[in-house]
Amino acid sequence: MSMGSTPSKPSNEASGLNYRDYRAFIFVTHQQHGLLLLHCTRKKKKGPHFQLPGGHIDEFEFVACEKYGKNEQQLLFALRMAAARELYEETGIDVREDLERLQPAPLRSTKQENGGSTLLKCEHRKRVFFTLSVDDGDFFIRTHGKNSNGLASPICNSAYHLKLKLSHEHQGFTFETDLRKSSEMVMKHSGGSCTEAALMMVGNSSSSPL
Repeated sequence: MSMGSTPSKPSNEASGLNYRDYRAFIFVTHQQHGLLLLHCTRKKKKGPHFQLPGGHIDEFEFVACEKYGKNEQQLLFALRMAAARELYEETGIDVREDLERLQPAPLRSTKQENGGSTLLKCEHRKRVFFTLSVDDGDFFIRTHGKNSNGLASPICNSAYHLKLKLSHEHQGFTFETDLRKSSEMVMKHSGGSCTEAALMMVGNSSSSPL
């Protein structure tokens, strides 16, 4: 390596994959209350809107997943790790030691070729989606007579006993039992890709999480 050159970054560029291009999101579904949506009011250009939990891959996650194989396999495991980390950071729900609970969302029945690269079944526009089924035990539970400072209750009229430890990015959360309505609520999130993915789930009704 010559003086002043920049070290290469892990990216699998030979296969057309670069982990920096991808994001991971989760359809978190409570069997009784529906899909978990996070409320964001801090982005002035978008205005108040709802989001799915999720975000980017950190480099350490991509490197750690080299042992699972290369290309799509490595990317998928890294995205699962990233999704679990983002979920914990944004809500306090912790599945980081139980990653198998995050299942690839079946947006399509088979892999597809796209410009020489292979689209994962759970991939849409370089956003990769997982499903997670949760119950009351995954939340902080409101206990009568005990202080719950720092924890948020849902802004909807149900499940008030369930609480989350929200990040500074989010100011509330809600549940929605109708996946099609949920798709409309996340229209402003991630360039509309979350809406499109939710509608793909609606179209594939046999695998819909709701």
